[in-house]
Amino acid sequence: MSKIKELFGVEIGEKFDIKDKTSSGVWNWQECYFNKKGQLQIPGLNHRVAQSVMCALLIGKAEIIKFKKPILTEEEREYLKAVFNPKFHTGTIETVTKWASIHHTFCLMVDTTDCEIYLFTLDKGLFEGMKLCKPYTLEELGL
Repeated sequence: MSKIKELFGVEIGEKFDIKDKTSSGVWNWQECYFNKKGQLQIPGLNHRVAQSVMCALLIGKAEIIKFKKPILTEEEREYLKAVFNPKFHTGTIETVTKWASIHHTFCLMVDTTDCEIYLFTLDKGLFEGMKLCKPYTLEELGL
């Protein structure tokens, strides 16, 4: 584990925002990251200001706000929108769950209000943002 990950909870190159936690709360920086040398990079600011912000992070006067990664890619979202077209089912979709079968293939299980269950076999590499056996609502998936 790198020192950056240990100290700040982010990986080298991972983008994040920084929020001022002082009572004035006047500054916030967006799309910051640590470079390969471990230096804090803040777009539009020189390294001296970035060092001051890094000190603020270390003493708790600022905090890192990680970006929330979407569960689905745009391609996966479009695929599901096409599959969940109302002409294919009669109930309202309640949850979508990613499952692994005995043969190490993945499928999506879709539960609807009228108890219909649909299974879709997935190509390797699709829906990697979904955790296994965790039901997701359509809102969580951005559908």
